[in-house]
This record gives sequence, C-alpha cells and structure tokens, in this order.
Amino acid sequence: ILKLAKIAEDLEVDLFSVGTELKQSSIKRPEFWRQLIQKVRKIYKGPLTYAANWDEYQKIIFWEDLDYIGVDTYFPVSRKETPNLRKTLKNWRPIKRQLKKFSATINRPILLTEFGYRNVNYAGKRPWTHDKEPAVMNNQAQVNLYHAFFKTFWAEPWVAGGFAWKWFAHPKKKGNTSFSLQGKPA
Repeated sequence: ILKLAKIAEDLEVDLFSVGTELKQSSIKRPEFWRQLIQKVRKIYKGPLTYAANWDEYQKIIFWEDLDYIGVDTYFPVSRKETPNLRKTLKNWRPIKRQLKKFSATINRPILLTEFGYRNVNYAGKRPWTHDKEPAVMNNQAQVNLYHAFFKTFWAEPWVAGGFAWKWFAHPKKKGNTSFSLQGKPA
C-alpha cells in the first residue's frame, strides 16, 4: 500500500483508500491500521479513507485517523423481485439515520465508497451478489434501486460523494446483468 501511496502522491491523486473490505483485519488489528495510516500520511498528502463493507463500518475504531468514513453501501433494502420505489425509500430511512448519526459521532463525512445494483430480480435483497451468479434480467429493479439510493443520499451535507460500481472501459455487450449501468435504462 505504501508503494501505491507514493504513486498516488506523484500523480496528485485526489483521494486515497488505505484498504477495502478487510473486515477481519480492520476489526481485529486497529493498531496495525493506525500505524499504517501514519506511514501513508508521510507519503501521500491528500485525503484518506478506508472502504468498509456495509456490515463492518460500525466496528472500526480508527475512523478518526482518516478524513472520510468510507462505506460500501450494499445494504439489503428490498426483498421484492422488482423493488417498489416508495417501500425501498422507507427501507433506506433507518439506514440513513444510522449513517448520519455515525458521521456526527465520528465527526467525519461519509463517503459512499461503493454503491450499485445488478439489473436482476431481487437485486435489493442481497445487493453484494456477484454478477457471475446466474439471475433473471430485470432492468426495472436496477432503475428503482438507483432511484431510491440517489433520492436518499444525493442532497445530504454529511455525504461527501460516492463511487458507482462498476464502470467498464470497454462496456459489456448488451443484455448483460452486471453491476454496470452502461447501456441500461438505469
């Protein structure tokens, strides 16, 4: 990671993540992470985050050492084949309150380090489900889930921004059920 921090500094990268979804390590070895963050700060002068999984972020105790609370937001928000927009918005409310409170408690903005949905049935039930798993295509599910996501977080001052998963340099062929939005109604 220190080599990558040097590259990020040399290229004047706007933001650097010291790790992504390393749940066991991030929870069990906080002092290791604090020391690593200090080493990275000596090399890279820009803002730092860590991309915690949605079920990990509250257990991490080194957020104060970073500039942003990074959360990969694959929260389950719908059990429906095609999520209903109004119901999905309602399901986001307690999660949003929890994230807002956490942001205030830690005194750091939330950076939605990953968000995304596949265009498949039940995409909101287990949004982390990998796109190599076969599923029935459902473009409207992806549309509704993205609509609810942006309506929930877009205008919140405690949200620093986010990164959609996944955008390909060479888009997949039409009719795919990957996380990508490219060439899809969403």
